[in-house]
Amino acid sequence: MLHRWLAGSILLFSAWLALPSCKGAPDTLCTPGENIFCKCRGGAEGTKTCQPDGNSFDACVSDVGTCNEVPTTTTSVTSGGTTSNTTGATSSSTGGGGTNPLFTACTSGSECKSGDCRNHYCTLDCGNYLDCVDGNITGDCVRFAAGTIQICAPYCGKQSDCTQYGTMSACGGAKALDNPTITFAVCGDWGTDLGPMPIGSTCSTDPDCNLGLTGTETVCIFQQCEKGCFMQSDCSGNKVCSSGNGTPGTCN
Repeated sequence: MLHRWLAGSILLFSAWLALPSCKGAPDTLCTPGENIFCKCRGGAEGTKTCQPDGNSFDACVSDVGTCNEVPTTTTSVTSGGTTSNTTGATSSSTGGGGTNPLFTACTSGSECKSGDCRNHYCTLDCGNYLDCVDGNITGDCVRFAAGTIQICAPYCGKQSDCTQYGTMSACGGAKALDNPTITFAVCGDWGTDLGPMPIGSTCSTDPDCNLGLTGTETVCIFQQCEKGCFMQSDCSGNKVCSSGNGTPGTCN
C-alpha cells in the first residue's frame, strides 16, 4: 500500500509541475499598436506608436513629420527666490515667494515662484531646456540681447501668442542651445535680434517660417524654411519678388 501511495503522489506532483504558470503577464508601458500623445520640442503636439514589445515607442510624429520629443513630466526647477545678476534684463526685480509659474505675464519678480521677472514674464537663468519646466514643457532656454542674457522663454507660433507680454514682446525664431539642428520660436524682447525661423526649419506653410513678420525673405518650400519669396511682402526694403505662377522666387 505504501508503494502505491508513493507512486500516486509522485504522479500527482509531476502533473502539478506540468501545469501552466499562474504568474501574471509581465508589466508593460503600453499596448502594442496604441498611439500615445507626445510633445515636440518647440511646443507642437504629436503621437507615438507603441512597439510590439509593449515597452518602447516609435518616434514622436507631429503634423509636419518626425520631431524631437521632450519628456512630458520632469522635476520643476526654480531659482529659490533669488534674482539673477545677468545684465540686460528688461524687467528684473528682487523678491520671490510669488505663486505664478514660469511664463506668466508679470511686472515684478515678487509675483513669480522663481522670483525673476524679465521680458515681462516669469523666468529664470537656465543651462538647458530642462531647467525651463514648471509642470509642463512650454518653453526653452534661449539667449537674448546679443547673447548677454540666457533665460527660459515661452514657445510661440505667431505674433499674437506674445501680446500678453506687452508691446515690446515678439515671436522670433531660435536654435536650441544644446543642438542647433533643433529650432523653435519663443516670445521675448528681441530688439534688433528679432528674426524668422532659422533656415532649414521644418514647416508646412509660409507663416511657420516668417512667424507673421514681413520682409523676412523666408518662405516654406518643400516643408523646409528657405530663403525666397512668393509675394512682395516677403521681400525687405525696395526689393522686388521674382515669383510667378505660384513658384518660389528671389528678392532682388
